[in-house]
Amino acid sequence: MNGRWIYLAVGAAGACTAALHGAGWLGVVGMLCYVIWLRYVFRPSWLKPVFLTAAVAVIYMWVLVFDAANQADELPEEGSAYAVISETPQVDGDRLRMPVEIAAEGIQVQAFAFLQNEAEKQKSEALKQGMECYMTGEFERPSTATNFHAFDYKEYLYTEQIHWQWFLEAIPVDCQPAYTWLDYLEHYRQAGVSQVASLLEDPFAGVAAALLFGERKLLDPEVETMYQRLGLIHVLAVSGLHVGIVSFVVYRVFIRFALTKVQALTSLVWLLPLYALLTGAAPSVVRAALIGMLVALALRFHWKLSPLDGLGFAALLMLWADPYYIQHIGFQLSFLITAAIILSRGWLFEKKRNYLSQLFFVSLISQIAAVPVLLYHFHEFSWISPLLNLWFVPFMTLFIMPAAALSFFIVFIHPSLLVIFSPVNSILSFIHDALITVESWRFGFIVFGQPSLGDVFVLSLATAGLLLSFECHRRVMFIAWSGWVLLLGWPAITASIDQTGKVTMLDVGQGDSIVIQWPQREAVDVIDAGGIVSFINEDESWREQSEPFEPGRDVVGPYLKSQGITKIDRLIITHGHWDHYGGAFHLLEAFDVRKVVYGAVAVDEPGEQRFLHAVAEAGSEFIQVRAGDSWMRSDAPVQVLAPIGHETDLNDRSIVLQKTIGQMEWLFMGDLETEGERRLVQQERALEEVDVLKAGHHGSRTSTTPDFLEAVSPEAVLISAGRNNLYGHPHEEVIERLEMNEVPALRTDQLGAVRYTFQEGVPGKFEAARRQKEVTN
Repeated sequence: MNGRWIYLAVGAAGACTAALHGAGWLGVVGMLCYVIWLRYVFRPSWLKPVFLTAAVAVIYMWVLVFDAANQADELPEEGSAYAVISETPQVDGDRLRMPVEIAAEGIQVQAFAFLQNEAEKQKSEALKQGMECYMTGEFERPSTATNFHAFDYKEYLYTEQIHWQWFLEAIPVDCQPAYTWLDYLEHYRQAGVSQVASLLEDPFAGVAAALLFGERKLLDPEVETMYQRLGLIHVLAVSGLHVGIVSFVVYRVFIRFALTKVQALTSLVWLLPLYALLTGAAPSVVRAALIGMLVALALRFHWKLSPLDGLGFAALLMLWADPYYIQHIGFQLSFLITAAIILSRGWLFEKKRNYLSQLFFVSLISQIAAVPVLLYHFHEFSWISPLLNLWFVPFMTLFIMPAAALSFFIVFIHPSLLVIFSPVNSILSFIHDALITVESWRFGFIVFGQPSLGDVFVLSLATAGLLLSFECHRRVMFIAWSGWVLLLGWPAITASIDQTGKVTMLDVGQGDSIVIQWPQREAVDVIDAGGIVSFINEDESWREQSEPFEPGRDVVGPYLKSQGITKIDRLIITHGHWDHYGGAFHLLEAFDVRKVVYGAVAVDEPGEQRFLHAVAEAGSEFIQVRAGDSWMRSDAPVQVLAPIGHETDLNDRSIVLQKTIGQMEWLFMGDLETEGERRLVQQERALEEVDVLKAGHHGSRTSTTPDFLEAVSPEAVLISAGRNNLYGHPHEEVIERLEMNEVPALRTDQLGAVRYTFQEGVPGKFEAARRQKEVTN
């Protein structure tokens, strides 16, 4: 197998993907491409391609067996049991989260607890991995994603072989140590992180913890997001560079202390797994540690080991241990980028290239190789990233990384000497502020939309061809670049000619947000943007989470990017309640919002005024509308039915819109309540019957009244409400009223996001994110 491990690793990666996602036609095409590739590489021999193909088939069957064995076990009926904490508990504000193993059954579950006071928080922070505690609560199945193309927590837990959530009634009690040697290693790691947090200042503390221990919890969430979006997150990961430096230093120290070369290499083989565990055992560090061990063994026993073979063998070991690694973005990026650099090393390090050009092309190749993965997971990538990496990687490698290591060792001499790192902190703060400014440049990002596995497969082939073209004639390189750029722009091209339109009521919890995508990307309109109302008092600051759920950032923005949308033609805020406009602040920052539509009413709430200030800062055109106004969409007007302008109640100031969409008449009610509904019914121009009604005020008992329901006579009603919300929305009276009239209620608290897809001349259909439930016109 010398020189062939990489080919088997590529086949194994494809086999894992096909087995876990369903082979289908893409799996067949992928296998054919693989066989043709092997035949080309190993021509004229048939034996090697046949052997490798057979090995891949065996791996495919092994993954099917592995996945089939990943089934939920039966749980204790009473909901109480002793459980061992499997990983370091995460305490964020008033939330406790930790995976635990029920001792008697050996079942892994994800435990959660809502902390009632600061004392409980302090007790929770004292919990450690390996403790066995008595816990009481209710078991529930994890929920699937409640929005289209959103992160699926159930799928994530499934890959961790966890099938149940345990919502604890109180924090764990009667905790006793049941530590293993792995637990002690994690305790040492967490002690190091705590030491960094207590002795160093931010942001150096967060960066040092990431570089030394692979722990990012000390980083400000905004800073971590900035690193991720700008393609710089790899500099915070413990990876091959760290492992290489540590291995070299340890090896030289061993030689210095009179160990033989054989003894030093053997010691490295044993120490590298410990180092991987002490730095978090992320896929990148596991890969680097495995390759380091293979190199040490190869030197020890005088084996011939090519870099690609080492990479391939490490990938095979990781996939054999856990095939679900193939779905981990860290695994994907780590191996793809490393393989791209190894394959390009001959071209990269030609003698004619100076250090600066080598650094630039390493950064460029890394970013190109990462594009298919980044687009699949995040729907966007930054074309500025190679330029930023050109100076930021040397800065972190030559300056920040040594400073972080030195700070850790200085602690053992005298903590007061850490004052010498104050300039480092100031420099990092300045650079982070500058990078956050760069991140705010919308033109620096290309938004692709959510690609299918087929799109990723084609783009990956084109990316491989582009990287190979670097060693070819300029004409070949030009053709490869042209094809690659065309693929990147293809979603925008298809969107401009696509006759399909969509109306999506997103699940933003207790709030409203509706996205309307008109055919041929004529326009994108967003009605409200959600917003979570905080109930934390000033004297309860301990309850604040580091990055609380924010619908604009966490739901509306990601959904728009998954659709390849960067421009919002009209952002319509129905009225001045936070659960409707709170998420708009993020949209104004992250998207090109051309116009903001608001009711022609008094703006007297402080939050409303802050929102108007944000609109002005974003440079969006501000338009106020009232009953009788309209604008054109798809050759027909969007009619404004309310407000009149003199309403006093905020809910009754809601903008009410009526529009024919996909051969159906729609009525969007905002938070309009009884008085507003009565006024619409009593208007001189009779209220027309509609096909789809977006219920007012989340289906409260003060909306969707009998008279109004009789007047509009809808065929379906959309209701946006949070699950188990404090207000009891939608009210049972409204649901009973709809049932009596045989009108289906499509609710976000039950179905998640609800989407209506339509084309001119073709009946549209509804679909739900949580379960496929269709209501066809």
